[in-house]
Amino acid sequence: IGSAAFFHTQISSVVVPEGVTELGYRCFASCKKITRLHLPTTLKKIGQYAFSYSVHSKLIIPNSVETVEKGAFYHTKVSQTFKFSNRVEHLPEECFEDASLVDYSFIRQMKTIGNKCFFTYAWDKLSPMPENLQLLRLEKLGSNAFHRRSEIKKIEFSKNLRYLHSDAFYNMDTYLQIRIHSLIPYNPGNEIINVNSWMKLVVPTGCAAMYRNSAPWMQFSDIKELDTEKDEKDGDIITDFKLLRSRLESITQSIQS
Repeated sequence: IGSAAFFHTQISSVVVPEGVTELGYRCFASCKKITRLHLPTTLKKIGQYAFSYSVHSKLIIPNSVETVEKGAFYHTKVSQTFKFSNRVEHLPEECFEDASLVDYSFIRQMKTIGNKCFFTYAWDKLSPMPENLQLLRLEKLGSNAFHRRSEIKKIEFSKNLRYLHSDAFYNMDTYLQIRIHSLIPYNPGNEIINVNSWMKLVVPTGCAAMYRNSAPWMQFSDIKELDTEKDEKDGDIITDFKLLRSRLESITQSIQS
């Protein structure tokens, strides 16, 4: 379906036929009276700002969709049912900026969350995101990804994380807890992360000292340790004792020299 095909129309019911593979730029942008929208199982791609400023009671993105582009759901409002394709692993910049959804469970499958992806200036006027975000598959987190999303109190990462923008946590809740499930303090692409003095970093038992001496984690003034035994039981913690031993030996050799 081409660019702006239904842009700013009063259309209320749309059945996109099988065979359609892409929704173009601003395809359903500013459609505020849609009561029924059926998307085909052949759909592969949702273009830039395709649903921006649109309003829905129900919006189901079929599992055939593999790619969404910048701002695809910018300012989109969904009041009752929202389901997202389980094949999308990368969210581009502004993808859900100022969007209000009723289900955010799809975030757990993401490997990339782009700049300003869930950015907002008015989180208290939107449907809240979960207090605890488990981003255990995440590899890259962009700038201002959760700007002003003060309902989020804890974010969990695994050692899959390879890049954190220096402003990844900018303007988030004052008492945000960042939990890292990795025994080895790795450098996620930046020497500095902008954090406030009340944000807490929680790391595996016995690893706090290493994190305090490793960039960029040393930016956190409050670094606590997990209950390792409990986390191993729950299957959350990621252990790699060979890497830990190697890191400890490296530190010991450095001190001795």
